[in-house]
Amino acid sequence: MVNSMKLSYKCILDTSREKISIAIKDIHLVIYSSVYPPLEDSWQTLYAALDHTPHGNIILLDIGCGTGLIGVYTSMNKALQYLVQSDLSSCALSNAKENIKVNRLDYLADLVQADRVSFLRNKSRRNTVLVYNAPYLNCTPSDEYDLQYCGGCTHITEFINKIINLDYIRLVVVTFSTESGCSIVELLKPLIHKLKKLEIYLHHKFFETIITLAISLRT
Repeated sequence: MVNSMKLSYKCILDTSREKISIAIKDIHLVIYSSVYPPLEDSWQTLYAALDHTPHGNIILLDIGCGTGLIGVYTSMNKALQYLVQSDLSSCALSNAKENIKVNRLDYLADLVQADRVSFLRNKSRRNTVLVYNAPYLNCTPSDEYDLQYCGGCTHITEFINKIINLDYIRLVVVTFSTESGCSIVELLKPLIHKLKKLEIYLHHKFFETIITLAISLRT
């Protein structure tokens, strides 16, 4: 939980940054030093989102967006109708905002400072894709920097329980680590009655396995 942690609406951490050009499709990505950079989990989440997100007329909700890579790249390749990127960290939102601007997606996207799915409404358009690359450590954040790492199975379980009754979600892409202590079977149990299709992506890395679930739901 972050109730006792003081949050800012303005990025007050070190925002020194470097610009890199991603090899795929030459998108430009600005990375703040205080924001979680695109690593194996980010790319696996992106590839799963690209594999399963239909082209056009789709609303993409990118939860815990970090640099904004997933939303930006999916928007550029799937002709999305609308993109919402959310994060609790003000620095992550500043970073994502800059990447939206750099890639000329201002007309398409909005940013929300919120804790995971707390901002979601009970009703929306049915063509909605929800993406969440979850922080993998079972710890409590003490500052904004910790938000990119602290979460674990508690956060993922709360995320799944929140979306159970949201009938407008057609696809959920969620990524977590075996270090979080989550069980795939236990996570999917609440969604079994709505499950249409499931694809699992795995990346083995030293002491952990990164797991991405692409969950297609009946709407």
